[in-house]
Amino acid sequence: EVDPNLLRPLLAAVDIDPRRRSAFYRKALCARILTNSGRHVISDDVRSRNRGKPIRVHLYDPTADRNIPPPRGPRPNELLRVVR
Repeated sequence: EVDPNLLRPLLAAVDIDPRRRSAFYRKALCARILTNSGRHVISDDVRSRNRGKPIRVHLYDPTADRNIPPPRGPRPNELLRVVR
C-alpha cells in the first residue's frame, strides 16, 4: 500500500513541488503502476487545507510497465518563448 501520509515527507525531502505530486499520482494511475485500493486514511498534511480530510490509499504494482506517458501539450519553457 502507498499511504500518502507516509509518502508526502519523502517527496518533500527530495524537493518535489506539492503541485507536481497530483500529476505524479495521475500518471502512475494511468500507467497502472498504482491502483486505487478503495481504502481511505485521514490526511495529516499541515501545510495545506487538506488536514483532516479523507485521502485515497493506493496499491503499488511492481510488475507494471514503467513507461509513464509523457505530458501532453507544450512544456513551460516553450510557453515562455511564445510569450516573449
